[in-house]
Order: sequence, then structure tokens, then C-alpha cells
Amino acid sequence: MKNDRQLQEQVRSAIDACTRGLDNAPSLRHQVLAKAKGAPPVKKKFSAALALAFALILLTSSALAATLLKPDILSWLFRSEEAPEEVVTLVQQNGSTRQTANAALTLSETFFDGKELSVHFTLQNPTGKPLVYTIHHAKLNDVPLIYGTAQLPYSNYTGQALCGQVDGAPLPAEDTFFVSFIATSDATEEWEGEVSENALFHSISQYPLQPLDAATLSVRVDVFEPLAEYTAVSQTEYASGEYDIVTDGLPILADEGLMNMASLPSPSRLKKIESLEFSFPITMKETKITTLAAAPGEYKNDLYTLHLDHFTLTPTGGLLEGHITDLSPAPAFVSSESFLSVFPEDVFEQALETQDHALSLHIASYSSGMSTTPDLQPTDFHFSVDFRSTAGELPRGVYLVWLDDHQTYWDSALHVPLLPQ
Repeated sequence: MKNDRQLQEQVRSAIDACTRGLDNAPSLRHQVLAKAKGAPPVKKKFSAALALAFALILLTSSALAATLLKPDILSWLFRSEEAPEEVVTLVQQNGSTRQTANAALTLSETFFDGKELSVHFTLQNPTGKPLVYTIHHAKLNDVPLIYGTAQLPYSNYTGQALCGQVDGAPLPAEDTFFVSFIATSDATEEWEGEVSENALFHSISQYPLQPLDAATLSVRVDVFEPLAEYTAVSQTEYASGEYDIVTDGLPILADEGLMNMASLPSPSRLKKIESLEFSFPITMKETKITTLAAAPGEYKNDLYTLHLDHFTLTPTGGLLEGHITDLSPAPAFVSSESFLSVFPEDVFEQALETQDHALSLHIASYSSGMSTTPDLQPTDFHFSVDFRSTAGELPRGVYLVWLDDHQTYWDSALHVPLLPQ
């Protein structure tokens, strides 16, 4: 699975590697467009055996919040672009606050699109003294929730420092963050730590979120007292948990007030003083928003045949699942390093001319895998793409383009039409 930063680095690398040649060979553009249309799909029955790894855990840095025009849930979901009106009406203002002497948590907004539940929280330190908080293990009606995307500090392994100071600079007393939940887990199973990919796929398929007229959303908040001064570390040190400067302090990402709880110095320099569970009443109304889908089946061009298992797109996201079985020999773009860009059909020719991957649909996560025979010969390459929200009009067709760390395979472009549901 690749996170936002890895995707950006990979796309940038691919663009740098493939900017040679296409501008000087305009005829290639017409060849690519002609080949991408391919043959019409041959409908086949969907096979549930094509189990794809849903690697959806995407943690978005708190720094993203600072770039938003306003800290509301639609600005987060749509990256400050204007959300469609049909989506705006789904936002519910809550404004409920739960508070103890050491912590206050406000549920400002909720948003349910029929599949995902997104929430907007504000965490406050009412004491004025330095404290560190972890926020995790959300539940819906006492059933554990699985999140797809989350803004730190929502995580088992991230602490949020509020109040106090780092290198003489004061830390804020509150922090706003957003989380999108995609499924519940099996309540009969032990639920601790991160969820495995197999368990994630099972939960999404077996325990999807359903409309509820009345529900209770709860979340766990642990409160810690720092036993040492904070020491500022770099983004690289924070992410790796390996610190160049060894001190008696608590390493903290100063700009964000974030602490890597999985790699704190030993002995512990944090003392847990309270473990809380805050609960909020919410509603998850049944709704129907614009949905486009592609017909399952085979899509072909001169290079390969794609077996499309599922492809839906809505203003708030989407899912693409497919596999390639003709691997004798495997196309050059099929490997463990393969990645997929998906371009709306009305901007594909522009993307082809400019080599601009920014014109593609925004991807939240991508995962893939290769099945092999006992003697390790490849038999099946399967992949899954989870999309983020789309602010503008949804495309009535897309082009799938493969790339890797070295280049973009523009001649792999395959056209897939989308129809209203």
C-alpha cells in the first residue's frame, strides 16, 4: 500500500522519466487514443474469489488542516474545493461536547453518504498544563469501527500534545481532526491495534455501514502527563522513530505537537492519568447520491485484457477492482512496482500532451498482488483502487494508465465507460 507522499513521489518520478519523446511525436497521441478505446466489454459473472487486499489505512497529517480555507468536514473531504449541493445537504451539525477535568471532546459535524461515516472532532485541554492525548478505538453502538482515512492524532500510535511549549514556542490548547469510517468489525473478535488487510476486506464486505435513525458514536481518549520537557525533532525522525539527538526529553514534532507513541525513550517519560470513553448521539440517514458504474467484464486494447470486477464512482469516492490473467508473457507494466492512474475521459488528451498526472482522479489508496503457481510462475495480477471525493461533474468514462517507478506506460491506456445507476 502506498500513502499520499509515496504516491506523489512515484508520480513525480514517473513524470520525470517519461517526459522525453511524446511531445516530439504527436502522432503517438492519436495511436494511444485509438488503442485505448479497445473492444466493448464481454460481460462475465462477478467472482467473489477475487479477494483483493483493501489497504485503506491512510493517515493524513494534521498539517493538511492548516491549508484548508475553513476547518469543516466538506473542506477536508473535498480539499477545499466546492462540494456538490447534493453532498452539502448530507452534513449534520452536532456541536455536542463531552468533558472531564483533563479533557474535552466536541463532535462538531457528521457526514454519512450511505457507505462512509465522516466525523469532525475538536480536542481541548481545559487544564492549561502540558498534557498528551491519544484518540482511538471508535465504536458505533458498541461495535468497533474501522477507519479508512484519518487525520492525526486519530491513531493508536500517535499522541497529541496540548499546552506547554517546545523550544520556547507555546503549543495550542486544542486541535481539530477528521476521520472517515468505512465498516464495523466482527464484535465477536478481539479488536486491538491495527486491522490486518484480510480482516479489513472481510469487514468491508460483511459489515458495511448501514443507515440508522439513531445511533451512538463513542471514542476512547487516553490522557498522559509528561514527566520530561519536550524536545523538537524533524519530520523524518518523527516518522521513523529514530532520533539523532539523544536527550532526557520527550521527542515531539513541534509544528504539529505530535508524538510517536510507538518509539518513545525508555524508561517511560509519560504517565497515564486518565482513560476515557466519550459518547455522542448521531443519526445516519438513508440517502442516495449520484452514482456511476462500469459494467463488469473484459476490456481490451492491443497490449492486454483487463477483467473488471467492480467500478463505482460517486462525488464522495469510489472503488475500482480488477485483475489481469494473461501473463505469458506479462506486459511490461505489470510488476510489484506497478501503479495505476485513472483519468477522466474529457481531460485525457490534455494529460497525454502535457504528461500531467495531476489531471487524474484523486486516489486514497492502491493495493495489488501477484498470484503464482507452485513453481512461482505468475498466473494472476489483481489490484484495488480506492478514490477520494470529486468536486466537479463525474466523468462518463475514464482511461486507465499504468506506471511504475521508472516511466508511465501511456500506450497501456484503456478506456472504460461509466453509466448512471
